Amino acid sequence: DSPYKMTEALMDYNKLAKTVFDFHEKYNFDGYLEMTDRNPIQVTYPMGQQDYVIRDEDNSINTPDHAMMMKDDEYDALSENMLKFVWEKALPRKFYGFAEADALERLRTSGKEFLKFQAYANKMITTFQNDYHVPMLSPTGDFIQGGSPLPGEMTSMLSVFFRGILGFSVDMRRHPDKIIALNEHNFQTIVKPQLEAIRTGTSGSCPTALFDYCTGTIHQNSMSVKQFEKFFWPYFKPVMDVMCEKDKLVYIFIEGDIGRFSEFYQDIPKGHLVL
Repeated sequence: DSPYKMTEALMDYNKLAKTVFDFHEKYNFDGYLEMTDRNPIQVTYPMGQQDYVIRDEDNSINTPDHAMMMKDDEYDALSENMLKFVWEKALPRKFYGFAEADALERLRTSGKEFLKFQAYANKMITTFQNDYHVPMLSPTGDFIQGGSPLPGEMTSMLSVFFRGILGFSVDMRRHPDKIIALNEHNFQTIVKPQLEAIRTGTSGSCPTALFDYCTGTIHQNSMSVKQFEKFFWPYFKPVMDVMCEKDKLVYIFIEGDIGRFSEFYQDIPKGHLVL
């Protein structure tokens, strides 16, 4: 429906906003997963991340699947200090601008672009809330902006960001103990404190949002039932137990067929999970 090409709109926030507003005024949906803030290419381009595959002919945007951010022998380093690993290893591999002589200026430019992007994203959220009276996906924003992320889910981080789909699929076979060790460390140091904070908070769903928490579990497409049971479910089920205990509603974004995992999800009490 948009008069603009995708490559054109992604580089112009006014055109991008008009595309979204026109769409809503025509179709008037009750809610949206995100407000076109999923791929902020104006922020990442200055740092050298230019491997997006943008196709105007079918309005699609993708990135190649390759394990650029983490090698298969770096699980221990990631577990030891994730923030340090991201800045010293992952980001320089993803953004070649970190290795350039003008890296600081590139980072400064990217930071300025991020402020513009953040202003655009905030404009989209406030417009939908105040002018169109459309609730956000979760209390803190849409799926990308805040999105009230469900605590913890490390296997998605490995599959989508650090190792890529192919790398993670190989690691589940070659380095299962490393994945489990990382999951355990992440659960004990990050997830459990978050769950305790939720336990001490208010019960019931937020009346002004579609869901209370949301997450994405793209990695499930490449998992067998045994792998799902081994690498994902032991760390996801305790999270959902707390969500049910506090009467929260959780949304999980999933691509592909997950019918083979249905018996696991059926263990979750009804009224707390949307797939």
